[in-house]
Amino acid sequence: MPFYIVQAPANQLRFEARRSLTGQWGIAWFIGFMYSILLNLPVELFALIINPSGTNAFTDLYKELMSNPTAPINMDRMMDAYQTLGVQTTPSVIYALLVSGAITIGLVTFALNVIRGFRADQHMIFSGFERFGKAFVTYLLISIFTALWSCLCIVPGIIAAFRYSQAFYYLADNPELSPLEAINLSKQAMKGNKMKLFCLYLSFIGWMILAYVPAYALSSILTYTGAPAFINIITTIISAAAFGLVYSYREVAIANFYLIINGLKPGMIPTGPYANRVNQQQ
Repeated sequence: MPFYIVQAPANQLRFEARRSLTGQWGIAWFIGFMYSILLNLPVELFALIINPSGTNAFTDLYKELMSNPTAPINMDRMMDAYQTLGVQTTPSVIYALLVSGAITIGLVTFALNVIRGFRADQHMIFSGFERFGKAFVTYLLISIFTALWSCLCIVPGIIAAFRYSQAFYYLADNPELSPLEAINLSKQAMKGNKMKLFCLYLSFIGWMILAYVPAYALSSILTYTGAPAFINIITTIISAAAFGLVYSYREVAIANFYLIINGLKPGMIPTGPYANRVNQQQ
């Protein structure tokens, strides 16, 4: 299949995403809200179950260091803090590995339907669980490949993340594909397009900051004033509400990007394994 270089600037992709979202902003917020809740709320619940007091060894060490900067660092307490952190985060890591792929396919399915002019519904966010096995394996493979590239340096890891970024779109559009086939299609499609997608992500930084600042400020205040542990659950819900619309809006813009890569929009330059054949036909 031919792939194409994206020529449209980020502001055009965002404009077309907003146009597609006309009349569906409410469901878009709900999908983004549920995406964040499904990914993050169980993590906070696990933390509350494992550590009901909400104490954080690293926070305690930081406060002590700030109160007495010249005091030597207690390495035994530092090692204990790392061990405690490992126990507390293991369930969260396992949960993320298990469900992130299915939840991502749900968000992608919503975005593809919207950008293609179809009506979305609230059940789409759960549609990835119908293909749980493939979603899980795809997410696991992408995580492993990205981690391996990150071992070289942070930059190759970031490049790898963009290289595999379209895998879930191919999987959502073509359920018969295997995880490796979807990943390989993404690798081919993103040749010459990684910087384009990076710029599209970067264009949402203002929206992200707008949503992030109040949620982060509230979380920081509650953390350092010794608020009860369950307050983290409340801040997670507030953050999900703040980021909900941004997640969906951005994903619809990326879905637009995906359509262009695959030749479903005008004004494209062919690339990929079938580029010469397409050029000859044109």
